Amino acid sequence: MRINKILLLIIILVSTSALFGQRGNGDTLETKGDVIIFKTYEPRISDAFKLSDVPKIIDTVIKINNNVPYDVKSKRALTTFEPKPIRPAKMKGEPLNKLYKAYALVGIGNYLTTNAELVVNNTRSRKWDYGFSAYHHGSKGSVKDRGYSGFTDNNFKVYGKKFFFNKIASGQLKYDLNSLHKYGFDPATISSTPVLDDSLDKKSIAQNFQNIEPSLRFKTYFKDSNELNYDINLKYYHYWDKAKSSEDNILVNATVDRYINKEFGQVDLWLDINNFKYTRSDIFLNEASTIFGLAPSVITGKENWKLKIGADIVFSNGGRQNFYIYPNLYFKYDLVKDIIIPYVGAKGGLKRNNFKSLTQLNPFIISDPITGNENTKINLYGGVRGELASNLSFNVSAGYRVVEDLALFINKPDSVGGFAINNEFNVRYDDANITSFSAELGYQKIKDFSFLLKGEYFIYSMNNQKAAWHMPNVKISFNGRYNIGHKVTLTADIFFIGERTARTNDPIGTENLGGGVYGVKLDPLIDLNLGVEYYFSRRWTAFARFYNIANSRYAIYYEYPQQGITIMGGMTYKFWQPKKRSKK
Repeated sequence: MRINKILLLIIILVSTSALFGQRGNGDTLETKGDVIIFKTYEPRISDAFKLSDVPKIIDTVIKINNNVPYDVKSKRALTTFEPKPIRPAKMKGEPLNKLYKAYALVGIGNYLTTNAELVVNNTRSRKWDYGFSAYHHGSKGSVKDRGYSGFTDNNFKVYGKKFFFNKIASGQLKYDLNSLHKYGFDPATISSTPVLDDSLDKKSIAQNFQNIEPSLRFKTYFKDSNELNYDINLKYYHYWDKAKSSEDNILVNATVDRYINKEFGQVDLWLDINNFKYTRSDIFLNEASTIFGLAPSVITGKENWKLKIGADIVFSNGGRQNFYIYPNLYFKYDLVKDIIIPYVGAKGGLKRNNFKSLTQLNPFIISDPITGNENTKINLYGGVRGELASNLSFNVSAGYRVVEDLALFINKPDSVGGFAINNEFNVRYDDANITSFSAELGYQKIKDFSFLLKGEYFIYSMNNQKAAWHMPNVKISFNGRYNIGHKVTLTADIFFIGERTARTNDPIGTENLGGGVYGVKLDPLIDLNLGVEYYFSRRWTAFARFYNIANSRYAIYYEYPQQGITIMGGMTYKFWQPKKRSKK
């Protein structure tokens, strides 16, 4: 301990002697001599503050209590939205054509052929459609080696329709007057005597038919598939001829339809009441018959196929039986959509052959023909239809029918003053099996060109008759229309009817068919008709029409050749333009 104190005292003394060797502020160092310091040099660098190469997070961990209660107070934010009005888009369609309330046609041609037509109706309306029409076509010409062949066809009609939101009510009244002469005899083969001349003059061989026919219709157009749509037609006519044969007919048709899920159901009902009377000094004929029919059907299918299943149930107090039932089946399949569509079907039906329908087929029949019902027991058909191009369509089909009581026309043998004439027809009924083939080709280009070409071929197998009298085996027709610009329109109608057989009792120059029955072949006929129209303006049009251009003496019925070439020209005029309504 004492040694330590001695060492401490020596260190203090040495340090004090060093301090006295320093100079004050006024001292100067005179380097007259050398200064020698006895000490080893030791260089030193002060430490710098440096950051660590690897950073470390120094954080304070605070424990949070998650069970803190809190409430969310919802408050509706008031916002406003004002859409800017958008102007409706406008579609500019084609301008509507000017309509006139009246249309008139007048034409005249050789054989003193006359043609006139007048139509008066309202223009466009969302509420009503009404009008009146009158038509006349006649000729005072003659046919070589035949009696007087003049004729006139006249008809008048008044009609009206009322449009509701989803319904249409309509009605019309028709009157027809058709006059003709039974010219099917050669006057040169009959000796001229006062009695014969009176029996075969124009007045004696004249015939006319008149018809008064009112009708009513009411039809609905509900778009809701759950609603029933119905179509009701009521029609009556009184029809009579010069010999005072008369017929009254009431026809009621009703159709009810609606969708049942995805299927379309339909029920057709009809009631046909007919009464025919013929009175002569020695004959009184009164025939009454009624037909009632019920035809339910269902249509189902998908996009590429369609199936119809139904049946026609018919009751009648005329004909061979009182009850009939027919199938009503149809199926089609789009093999190539809208291009190739095969189809098949089976149906049948009962058709009334009464006085009016028979005289419209052949106006040269007697005034007391045998009436009846044509019963198509079965009609099987099938074919392929579709499109060859966007404007070109086709339909090829074949069919087989079994018909009971097919109406056929035969010449009625008669004599005047001992001279045979065959200028009237009677009706014969026979059962037949008919095989048919048909083909159609149609082209449609709006406002420019269109045509329809159709051909049919028939094979008849008769039960009792030796032939299907006056029935053709081939029928071909062509109808075309071509517009040249906006000024000229050309039309063409061509008809070809193949060979037919007519029954006769004359063995000279005819074919013996056996059983004392003879047949005469009627040559095939070609009827070529052309027309041209030139539009001077929207109102005025000139036309020229050429009938039977080949000047053929063809006969549709035996002993009745047609008039030769007929040329007619005329004008049409539209008038009575409605006044424009003033805008208020």
